[in-house]
Amino acid sequence: MRSFIIAFTVLGGILLLLALTAFSYLAPNPDFVVEYMLENPDKSSLYLVRNDSVLAELNGNRKSPLASTMKIMVAITYAEQAASGKIDPNEEILLSDLDRFYLANTDGNAHPSWLKEVQQLSKVTDGKVKLREVAAGMIQYSSNANTDYLIWKVGLEEVNANIQKLGLSPHDQIFPPAGSLMVPLAFPELTDKGQLNSKIKDMGQEAFAKVATDFHKRLRTEEVEDLKATFKRASLDLDFQYLWSNYLPGSSPQVYAGLMKKLNSKTYFSEAVHEHLDPVLERLMTNPANQQWLQHAGMKGGSTLWVLTKASYATDKAGNTTELAYFFNDLSLLSSQRLQQSMNAFELEVLSNPSFRAKLQEKLGN
Repeated sequence: MRSFIIAFTVLGGILLLLALTAFSYLAPNPDFVVEYMLENPDKSSLYLVRNDSVLAELNGNRKSPLASTMKIMVAITYAEQAASGKIDPNEEILLSDLDRFYLANTDGNAHPSWLKEVQQLSKVTDGKVKLREVAAGMIQYSSNANTDYLIWKVGLEEVNANIQKLGLSPHDQIFPPAGSLMVPLAFPELTDKGQLNSKIKDMGQEAFAKVATDFHKRLRTEEVEDLKATFKRASLDLDFQYLWSNYLPGSSPQVYAGLMKKLNSKTYFSEAVHEHLDPVLERLMTNPANQQWLQHAGMKGGSTLWVLTKASYATDKAGNTTELAYFFNDLSLLSSQRLQQSMNAFELEVLSNPSFRAKLQEKLGN
């Protein structure tokens, strides 16, 4: 019996050591973000502006998939139309209309989490929620269903026209995220996954976007239940998900840092636009701790299994302005997890720690 006790004690010690090692390995570490960029420039890009000066840059002009960071463009279009009176941010939207675009188990539980919040906060009345809450859920929870609905509401053409109007180049045309996941359904005759993925790979992004938009439109019709039932029976294998990830609309960190500067200035867009946009993009300012040292700040990130992106802006109480955009692509699962654990810590150091900024400028400065 004594030997068993000793054995289990040793085993428990080993397991504890492994747990502590794993915890340390995945603990937030702002330096890891910098180290990863330096060691993997082929997978990393960054553009950082501090008080109107470029503080650090890595592959700033390189275009890569934005993932959900592109939802900033939908939010801007929403706010502009709300300001002009084209849409009413207080319009009551049926949750069933949002559900048209919800594809279960494809969004990391984002849409159900948002629904749970608005219900807990008593923001749902008779199965309806205000349009402004839909926009907030698109950014805060990154709900794809809310995004597709807002694209329907404000118009895809208007969202893409804003890319041109704002001078964002390079920037791919945006297409609806929920519709894009249904692209494999366009080829029912291809039952072999290899042939199906080869067909999708050969499509090119423009054709992929067109098919995605067609499915988005079909989800708005009486076909919706049949389409969702067919999608539920389909299997989105990793090969398709990788193709999909790479087909997502892309841009560069320099372009998005420039867009963040427009937002940060509070002068590029009208006061009426910011009245509707700030409650959507600047939810972190509801935290009293952030109110102590920031005048305003906003951000949006995005991810797939291989992609991590983030664009943010902030002005602190001393008047210092910061615009940051950084993108990763072709990540391993472990690298993605480690980066995700450290991104918030990295951004906080950029905003608040002069010595960290100096180190970043030394390693990635011009």
